Amino acid sequence: MSIQQIIENALRKAQTAQIVMLTQEISEVSFENDRLKTAESSQRTEIDVKVIVNGKAGLSSTTDPRDLEAVVNRALETAELGSPVHFDLPEAQALEPVKIFDPELVSLEKAEMIRMGQQMMDRIKSYNPEILAGAGVNKTISKVEYANSRGANYAALHTELNIGAGGQLVRGTDILFAGHGIGQKRRSVDTEKIAAQAIEYFRMAENNAAVESGGMPLIFTPLGFIALLLSLGLAIDGK
Repeated sequence: MSIQQIIENALRKAQTAQIVMLTQEISEVSFENDRLKTAESSQRTEIDVKVIVNGKAGLSSTTDPRDLEAVVNRALETAELGSPVHFDLPEAQALEPVKIFDPELVSLEKAEMIRMGQQMMDRIKSYNPEILAGAGVNKTISKVEYANSRGANYAALHTELNIGAGGQLVRGTDILFAGHGIGQKRRSVDTEKIAAQAIEYFRMAENNAAVESGGMPLIFTPLGFIALLLSLGLAIDGK
């Protein structure tokens, strides 16, 4: 069943309908404790259905491509108890192209991904053989399709490469974890630069600092500050 057929099925009872379909092919290589741990591939499909029935919205989703009729029925059923909506789905319009797909990344083979991970680990081990090194290389090829009953119909291909390396260093009762990674849309990547940044984090933490009792200044990293704001938001949102 095509995405347009899903919409036609939903319009039997709904006034408007929207479908978003995501299909992904994922290849992943991971290293742990100086050795290759996994090298695997997987596929994933997700279909999200939104309908508006008598001014109320209904939502449902599935990861089973064989569940198309049932996911539409569930969306129609949830619309009976859905919240009133005061918007229309978008009409078809021209979209500006965005560079989110690199065909060279599609051809990246698992053997090359293993070589990239091993190369980063070897670089970290050359700095300090006592580090238990690890690395990860993840390639994702995605296709996103969007269509609604008002004539909008779009599709886009995405590529994504996530790559990083690091490890742990044990000294007596002290355990240090450090690493560095990046995510990007293109294949071209400097594995030497990633490993060098991970090494720099290890170097910065080589000397233990003495801590005295009493008040200390507190510095939040950007990620730490986001976590704090999230906690505050949950506490005061009134729900």
